[in-house]
Amino acid sequence: QEMAARAAAFERVAACGVEEIVFAERAPGRDPQGHYYANFGYSCCDPDVWLHGADGGRLLKLDVRTGRLTALVDDPGGAVRDPEVRHDGRRILFSYRPGGTHHYHLHEMAVDGTGMRRITGGPWDDVEGAYLPGGELVFCSTRCKRYIGCWLAPSATLHRCGPDGGELRRLSSGSFTENTPAVLPDGRVLYTRWEYVNRDPVGFHHLWTIGPDGTGQMVYFGNMHRGGVFIDARPIPGTDRVVMIHSPGHGRNEHAGQVVTGSEKA
Repeated sequence: QEMAARAAAFERVAACGVEEIVFAERAPGRDPQGHYYANFGYSCCDPDVWLHGADGGRLLKLDVRTGRLTALVDDPGGAVRDPEVRHDGRRILFSYRPGGTHHYHLHEMAVDGTGMRRITGGPWDDVEGAYLPGGELVFCSTRCKRYIGCWLAPSATLHRCGPDGGELRRLSSGSFTENTPAVLPDGRVLYTRWEYVNRDPVGFHHLWTIGPDGTGQMVYFGNMHRGGVFIDARPIPGTDRVVMIHSPGHGRNEHAGQVVTGSEKA
């Protein structure tokens, strides 16, 4: 039954014109409380306690027509996360910490697994990258040098850089962590913002937008009523809606939750 269900799922995806899917395989973060945001960096109480998942991870490509898996990166001592395929389908942006290291940095490679190169570096974590129009990148980074005010984990806020890592600058002034930026059809950057200061420590983790130059920060969806984390939001082509994960309460480990849709007009 499981095999039949999987085959039927592949057929539905293939019917939409999808031929291949790229995804990361990695261990979950080791935050003792399982917070949705705490899966990189080290504890502010002990720099030898790393919150990222255990070693061992792969960047994989699935052919939905045949079920064949191809490993593009296979590092038993490292980890891969956050793959993003460029709009032309030719290259993949992802975060990678090679074996023997602890920090994630942005990397890129061709879709056939060749030509891997590192884009960012340093004693920071650069995660959840996305391509901007024109080839620049937006991502979340601990370069803001902040920690969660009520927990052990570092914060990451929105940053931007050129395709080769140059002209790196911070986009947002969020006090606490921000997550999963994506580009809307009109060019705005959609992301999850934690409204901790002057709101509530645990109740508001909803969708905001910001211009790719850091201007025009606005509420997109949610933020009127407390509860739930809206995260991993992506625009649905041909509509004015986004698909996202609704992670219940204060958020579950690794963004676990329900797949839902929403719109700034709703």
